Amino acid sequence: VNNRNGDTTIVSTGGSITQSGDMAAVGGNNVDLQAKTGIGTAFQALQVNVKGGKLDATSETGDVRVRQMVGDLRVGKIGGEGVDNVLVDAERNLLSSDANSLVQGKRVELVSRNAAIGEVGKAFNVRTGYTANQSQWPNYGLKADARDNINIRNSAGNGVYTGDLLLIAAESRTGDVRIETTGSAIDNNPYATTDTRSQAELVALWDDLRLRGPKADAKAAEAVSAFEK
Repeated sequence: VNNRNGDTTIVSTGGSITQSGDMAAVGGNNVDLQAKTGIGTAFQALQVNVKGGKLDATSETGDVRVRQMVGDLRVGKIGGEGVDNVLVDAERNLLSSDANSLVQGKRVELVSRNAAIGEVGKAFNVRTGYTANQSQWPNYGLKADARDNINIRNSAGNGVYTGDLLLIAAESRTGDVRIETTGSAIDNNPYATTDTRSQAELVALWDDLRLRGPKADAKAAEAVSAFEK
């Protein structure tokens, strides 16, 4: 769909919105996608070319996966309360269009290939799901990847959207990372491990410096005694 100057709206009242082939794209100044059972697929995000306006891409159920092919992407509403997985992938900056912008889904993944997510002083708003059932944690949480700064705020809503954040990963290759949430921030990285060698070296250093246990108490007593003399 090639719309040079106007707005583009595509609505699927009973199904999903997907693309045929990897060269397809939906363009327009503002692009509004509305579906019942999902947008894009696990194998092919729906490609868009939003030219200066904003992208709205909502669904009642299923997954929402969209990719901005060129330039910055300003977001209106993406995902939805009943959506499982959301992927928003931008070639450059991934930004909120206004204070009401929101990306919502049980699991949200944000990608800025060659710029930033959010702005300094203006966080990118998301709403991710939470469950106390740890066996379901792979299906929940937030993952963010950018070249430059990352500034994201997670908020609470209804049902599973408690404001508690299951953080999978947030990685900037050259910038700073700031993550804010209205609830608790919880590690949801299944690949995180403890470097036992570094841990052992650190413990040995602490012991050599007498920074813990009885040795620390003795060192403190010696300092007090030396001061009194």
